[in-house]
Amino acid sequence: MDGTPPPNVDPALLARLAAELDGLQRQVGALSHTVALLQRSGQPGAWQAQPAQPMPPQMPAQPIQPLPPVVRPTMPGYAPQQPPHPQQQWRPMPPRPPRQPWWEREGMVSRVLAVAGAGVTLIGVVLMVVLAAQAGWFGPVARVIAGAVLSGVLVALAFRVHSRPGGQVGAVALAATGIAGAYLDVIAITSIYEWFHPVVGLGIALAIAAAGLALAARWQALALAQIVIVGVAVLAPIITEEPNATLIAFLTILQVVGWAAQWFRHWPTLHVTRTAPVVLALIAAIGVDSLSSTIDRAYLELPGAAMVAVVGIATSAASVVRRPHDTLGGAILGVAAIPLLMVGVLFGTSAHIAIAAVTAGVLLTVALVPQLNSAARVSALVAGVLAVVELCFTVPGDGGPSIAVSLAALSFLGASVSPRARAAYWVGAGLALLNVLVFVSLASVQELVDEREAVIGLGGYTVVASVLLIATLVVLVWQGNRLGIIEPQQLQVIGVLAAVAGVFAFTAALVAIGVSVGGSGGFTVGHCAATVCWMLAATLILLYGLKTPSAAHLALLVGLTLTAAAVGKLFLFDLAMLSGLTRAIAFLAVGLLLLGAGTKYARAFAERPDS
Repeated sequence: MDGTPPPNVDPALLARLAAELDGLQRQVGALSHTVALLQRSGQPGAWQAQPAQPMPPQMPAQPIQPLPPVVRPTMPGYAPQQPPHPQQQWRPMPPRPPRQPWWEREGMVSRVLAVAGAGVTLIGVVLMVVLAAQAGWFGPVARVIAGAVLSGVLVALAFRVHSRPGGQVGAVALAATGIAGAYLDVIAITSIYEWFHPVVGLGIALAIAAAGLALAARWQALALAQIVIVGVAVLAPIITEEPNATLIAFLTILQVVGWAAQWFRHWPTLHVTRTAPVVLALIAAIGVDSLSSTIDRAYLELPGAAMVAVVGIATSAASVVRRPHDTLGGAILGVAAIPLLMVGVLFGTSAHIAIAAVTAGVLLTVALVPQLNSAARVSALVAGVLAVVELCFTVPGDGGPSIAVSLAALSFLGASVSPRARAAYWVGAGLALLNVLVFVSLASVQELVDEREAVIGLGGYTVVASVLLIATLVVLVWQGNRLGIIEPQQLQVIGVLAAVAGVFAFTAALVAIGVSVGGSGGFTVGHCAATVCWMLAATLILLYGLKTPSAAHLALLVGLTLTAAAVGKLFLFDLAMLSGLTRAIAFLAVGLLLLGAGTKYARAFAERPDS
């Protein structure tokens, strides 16, 4: 090599690199000289024994110029490397602190002891007013006064403790125990001793609950409100001895007053605390009354269930309008209506239908209110649909539930005319699926294949239920395809399943018509007509697919499936069960339709341009 740079390398770049390399060599030499001096300085007297050596002359360092970002593309194998991004550099994570046990956290022990003390004290109050009365200890006046004095002393101590440093936990526990004890004392006076008229007792209880929850809102102490409500809800049934109207009335007061406290403080969990006790008490009361087979107290349970539902719906709606992000408040809306859905079982059919219809109408109307958040609307919709299902199954008659469910499904599917009404479509789809199950129980397979069972079990109501079920399935598939709710891949499966259910319903209708008109002889005629209609429907579907290219694949799939079903029924059932004339008619009709469909398909494929 003669040292001449290749013609494809920039000479200026080589000169700059040579200058930088020369500067680096001089700096390395200076550093080596300094290190040698430092090594000698470690020996005793090294600085005195060795005279200072002059530093070698250094050339002034030239400033380092940045390299050009891009070199000539003719240099082979050159790929500039980018420095790593600062965020991509690895940094060690600091070690996680050890998890502290819950009992060692600040304030946990004091809270546990305070809640336990409140619970034990309230149990003592109940033992004093109930068990002492049963055992004859003390007099009624002494027991009532003792409970009232104890409650007053606890509340007074709560105010005194609250003013001291660190007294928040103790003050909340003391005040909650005193207020709950006073509330339980009033329940005992009203239900056991009957000194107060229920209206008077409820008025006093309302004042006590309002004062207690107002104090909770003032102190910003959610625990105070929860201890009062939960303590009363757990111990009040011991005083009333059963889930009766008195217990429900006192718990309804807590439901209302608890919402008033939420109006000033955003306490989402208080929705559950104030609603669950009265709902559970009503469910227990309705269960006890239904098992006793009497309606003596049914006329008391119905106003209670209606009041709880109205209070729950109104307060939850007001809460979510005030705070749109209150999801728990919206979700609890439908829960308050559960007792109203159950109370109808205590009445006759007409009253039960009226209760379910009114409940369904109110809940579905609430679900349409646009000012409510999604949680409230969904909760109201779910409860309303349950009321609709209850209403459908309350309709009397063998075919009444199936007919009612079909009408409800058609109503929801018809309401889903807008792409935004997807919820209505899915409700209608669920009701349509439910109706298939109901119809199978109405017209079972055993009734369709056994002549004696068909004569006994099938009738005119079967025909009406069949027609409505087929209409429901047609609207379900058509509406889902029109709105784009059913994907093209799902349309084939859903279409085949709907066709199978529709064919079953249509067969039941024909057999029902046959046995209704001709008895045992009409059974064979109905099955013969069913087989011919199966094949006729398959032929029409196949011809429709030829004329409609967009639906050709689905029509071919459904048509061939129905054709296979018709031929299978012809050989597996009709050949053995039908009489001579009807059997011959079935075979001739199916054969001719098969020949016609095959001829039409052959001509259609022969006339295609790409045949």
